Amino acid sequence: MADHDDEMTGHLGEHLSKVYALLVMVCDHLPLPIALPTGFVMGDEAITAVQRVAEIGRDQTLPEDRKAELVTGCLFWLGALDLLRIQMEEPHPVRVHSAAACLITAERNLASLGMWLAKEEGHQE
Repeated sequence: MADHDDEMTGHLGEHLSKVYALLVMVCDHLPLPIALPTGFVMGDEAITAVQRVAEIGRDQTLPEDRKAELVTGCLFWLGALDLLRIQMEEPHPVRVHSAAACLITAERNLASLGMWLAKEEGHQE
């Protein structure tokens, strides 16, 4: 069971990184771009950056539903990271699934916003 928990935790870490990369891409294409650290980003640096996006994302010149997607993506990413950190200290299968659900929610919101931003950029050219 421990091997399975370790494997699942590893997959969550990879998924967390992929969703962070998606956030970086989305933030680059916002009407008021937000620069985030890229490359090998350590936990606290990523947390601070994502918290900052969640706070200033509300000031973007976007429709309210799109701002909500940005903020929701950030908050669920942060929640997944918190759950992953707890999981590493106190493994529990339900926690793994909760973290995965948070990441799926974050990813869907950010992907939806990213597609909308791409369409908007296409209409402006």
